[in-house]
Amino acid sequence: MNNIQFVKKMMESGSPLNQIFVIEAIAKYSEQVLSNKESLRESMKDGFIHPEAWFGCAEHASKLIKERK
Repeated sequence: MNNIQFVKKMMESGSPLNQIFVIEAIAKYSEQVLSNKESLRESMKDGFIHPEAWFGCAEHASKLIKERK
């Protein structure tokens, strides 16, 4: 199962609250990433994922979530 299939299954199965859980988790993690840029920049500097790309994903998620409101 790939990531898209997993998220879709999570949101479609079990409790209807699963959809809220997924969105809330993305919102909170995005906030956490964006508020800890300096420490993440240091801890991710030699990693597989470039920190600036990670920040871009967090910014994109935050923007999409805000547009839903």
